[in-house]
Amino acid sequence: MIQRQTFNYRKAPKERVLVFGATPGFKGWERFFTEESSTHPAKMNLNLLRWILETYTKPGDTVLDPMAGTGSTIILASLMGCHGIAVEYEPKFCNMIRANIKLTETQATLTPKGQMTCIQGDARELSRLIAGADTIVTSPPFGPSQRGGGIFKKGYMRVKDGKVISDPDLPFRHGRPLSDDPNNIDNLPYDEKNGSMKGGTYLGEMLKVYRECWKVLRSKGTMVVVVRNFIRNKAVVRLDQDTIRLCEAAGFRLKERWYFQLPSRSFWRILYHKKHPEVPEIRFEDVLVFMKKSDKEETDETMRVGLDIGEKGLQ
Repeated sequence: MIQRQTFNYRKAPKERVLVFGATPGFKGWERFFTEESSTHPAKMNLNLLRWILETYTKPGDTVLDPMAGTGSTIILASLMGCHGIAVEYEPKFCNMIRANIKLTETQATLTPKGQMTCIQGDARELSRLIAGADTIVTSPPFGPSQRGGGIFKKGYMRVKDGKVISDPDLPFRHGRPLSDDPNNIDNLPYDEKNGSMKGGTYLGEMLKVYRECWKVLRSKGTMVVVVRNFIRNKAVVRLDQDTIRLCEAAGFRLKERWYFQLPSRSFWRILYHKKHPEVPEIRFEDVLVFMKKSDKEETDETMRVGLDIGEKGLQ
């Protein structure tokens, strides 16, 4: 059974809280991204991303994002003198990334840019796609957090001629499916309690991704994963805890964690909290920093635990 623990987000250690301004529409980096990119529903805060890259990479490193979205990780990594590899499952987002790469390459900068590559492929097969990376920086898809109706089914609301109407036709909106492909991890049920195991689950498939990340990350390399817990059935689903267990089962060791304070709450979250004040608010994203264990540290017990998770789900 997946743990559904409550958590007081107001008690996150102050020395571990990261506070950055919002970056809507790639604010501050607009000239490196196409207008279409701003429609992607799962963009990482670029101020946070810059801090991660400044803290955990150095010029000349190869930085991998195995679930790349708009390619923002490799764009900012390139601007900081690193080489970036983006792996993205969806062809439409690969086209978006390649357009952003092309646009970035045309922009004059004070320092040399690193090389950028986009590969269309499945993060569950990383070791077939790339040779290696010094650092992995990624934010896994949050599709499971959007299930359950409401915005997911009807689309966002917008104001037109003074009236609030539904807008179900926009193809890229937060709360809408990223893909029509049933094999996309974003479309899988979170765990065995929310759907048949026959087609796989989000947690089971993400374990495969983290195992592949372990294979391609160079010895003693760093992997930074940004996740956000979510609400289901008026309880907090601890994606942070589940991600830590998955990564540890894949051979990583949690080195440290940070709490990124969300710059603002969505209109929908505000309404939900007013309706259900007893439910904890999600005020942070968790920045989880893992180190790759050396071969000597990797044990048969770790592999056994990983197998159990993949077959039975987290206990």
